[in-house]
Amino acid sequence: MEGHEVWDVIQRSTTQMHIAYSGVVLGFNLATMLQIVDGLGYCRKSFLSLINAAESGMLQGIREIDNGDT
Repeated sequence: MEGHEVWDVIQRSTTQMHIAYSGVVLGFNLATMLQIVDGLGYCRKSFLSLINAAESGMLQGIREIDNGDT
């Protein structure tokens, strides 16, 4: 269930990224995501235990696209 909640929060916050001036995506905006978690009544502890893996996967996918690995 927690994985579905994390995915739900990611989907609701697709425009909430930390982006460098160069346009490089640095990661999720965790503060905003935690507001969504709280608003939906999801468990913060569960969310925080899973979001790092989701962020790592996203960043890896972006790197692969940028390198033409897809």
